[in-house]
Amino acid sequence: MIKKILQFILCSAFVCLLWSSNVCFAAEAPEFTIGSAQNVSTNSVVIPVTTKNFVQLMAWQGSINWDNSKLTFESVSAPVSQLSGMQFNPSVSGSDGRLSFIWVDNNLSPKSIADSTTLFTITFNVVAGASGFSDVIFSNSPTQLLVSDSNNSAVKNVVYNNGLIKMAGNFISPEFFIGSAINVSTAQVVIPVTTKNFGQLLGWQGSLAWDTAKLTYAGVSAPHSQLSGIQFNPSITGGKGVLSFVWAENNATPQTINDNDILFSITLNVVNGARGSTDISFSDTPTKLLVSDAHREPVNNIIYHKGNIAFPGAQLPPEFIIGSVYNVTTSTFVVPVTAKNFTDLSGWQGSVNWDNSKITFASVSTPIAKLNEMMFNASSSGGVGRLGFVWANGNSVPQTIPDSTVLFSITFNVLSNTGITDINFTNSPTSLLVSDANAAAMNSVVYTKGSITFSTELCSGETTITSNITGISYQWQVNTGNGFTNLSENANYRGTNTITLHLLNVPSAWSGYQYRCVVNGSYSSVYSLRFRDYINGNSTINWEDLANWSCIQKLPDANTDVIITNGTVLLNFSTTVKSIQISPGANLIIQPGQNLTIVGKQ
Repeated sequence: MIKKILQFILCSAFVCLLWSSNVCFAAEAPEFTIGSAQNVSTNSVVIPVTTKNFVQLMAWQGSINWDNSKLTFESVSAPVSQLSGMQFNPSVSGSDGRLSFIWVDNNLSPKSIADSTTLFTITFNVVAGASGFSDVIFSNSPTQLLVSDSNNSAVKNVVYNNGLIKMAGNFISPEFFIGSAINVSTAQVVIPVTTKNFGQLLGWQGSLAWDTAKLTYAGVSAPHSQLSGIQFNPSITGGKGVLSFVWAENNATPQTINDNDILFSITLNVVNGARGSTDISFSDTPTKLLVSDAHREPVNNIIYHKGNIAFPGAQLPPEFIIGSVYNVTTSTFVVPVTAKNFTDLSGWQGSVNWDNSKITFASVSTPIAKLNEMMFNASSSGGVGRLGFVWANGNSVPQTIPDSTVLFSITFNVLSNTGITDINFTNSPTSLLVSDANAAAMNSVVYTKGSITFSTELCSGETTITSNITGISYQWQVNTGNGFTNLSENANYRGTNTITLHLLNVPSAWSGYQYRCVVNGSYSSVYSLRFRDYINGNSTINWEDLANWSCIQKLPDANTDVIITNGTVLLNFSTTVKSIQISPGANLIIQPGQNLTIVGKQ
């Protein structure tokens, strides 16, 4: 009998149960849920599988899949007692990790399980360097999802809720921008709302607000085609003009929108006699600002940029911008701080913060002449690097600086050259403040963060590269010297159609190879491979001793940049390297009769 039931549930089709009675019993469909985990920074993560409406069931089978380039199977716990005899089989196919499961009650006695009971848990190992997220989903591969009731009949309309594991860091937050306009002298003004990093989202809502003493609502344009179904509601709340909006994707298909696309435009009437300037801001009133991801979970750290409308004789608010640097290949790099609309200002202060585990402060340049009284103070606190700055014109003469002028530059040392890291303006430890020509505090100042991405610097072996843009479709490409071509899965590449590319068994001969990702038709930053080897030691050591090098797989070769930071290194044989850098206080002694050939530049 058990054999017959096993054969029954493993079939791809079930025989429907025909009721001979006129009585029909309606029951809620069974529901199975895979748990989720946020901001995972550990080497492993445990995910529960729970249930609801598990009433008088005889059998259950199926598969759970995940991205094996980010998570690998470690173990599965013993199942709950009612599922005694359940069997599991882990496997890998392509880039998918898989766990098949089959349960048939040994005694052919239907079982019921209380709602929210954990049926079993899966422990995953987190792949070193993994970033972004991995779905953990119920699947028909390799074992088809099937449930049978107490009559050995197929249960229809079973609900399967998938899980999501998000890694810590490397997540690029969506951004939303309200446009600005200057010298507005017309009866109406049209302001666009645009976006960046709008990747795989299912919902977005919120409000726009403005001063009704200067602007009144006239209308809103048709929305972007990928925001089909968005609803708008204009109103006046507390003396503010408001436009509320709510979008939820009709077909539950996550949407990705290109950077700088216009989501919609709002047309505003200019009140007769309006002077000065006024902001248009994102607001939580009356509709709260929310963004939901592909799993309908709220997205945190959304960045909202307000707009400003300036009437004749008024100026747009000052904007301060931290530069972005992409594809960093060196041990240090320089980030400029620039400005726009820096007009008749008498003071400016604030702080710049960064992740001190990835980059550390090296120095700050002398500021531009018009800011020559500016003072700086570098510090760190709780893993955050900080640079406080204060400027006040000593002669009380307001200063005007042309747009895009570099106010000062910050030089950083690189500690961890993987993934993405941001550099932000903050109020810690010095509060952000701008003073106008009358030494009065200014409102509506705009601050723009910088982002840093790194090239991949490695020993011969294995590394990962993560795209700095997100989307739905990914295709990694390589340029070995003759232009970019698409990559496919092989012994050296894994995850060629995911956000993170894994490079395996990489030879040093690949030094200089360039990689980029095509994301929804747009190109990511370009990442270049570079092989570096550092000498470790503070005494007299031999070059040929592998233990003295940071890359212990092999000695440096013609494709390797060599860096000697301390100690005395004895070269006892002839060899070739790409470049060599010797720090002050360190020494390299080439023994008589031996040669060191350098074929490239540092």
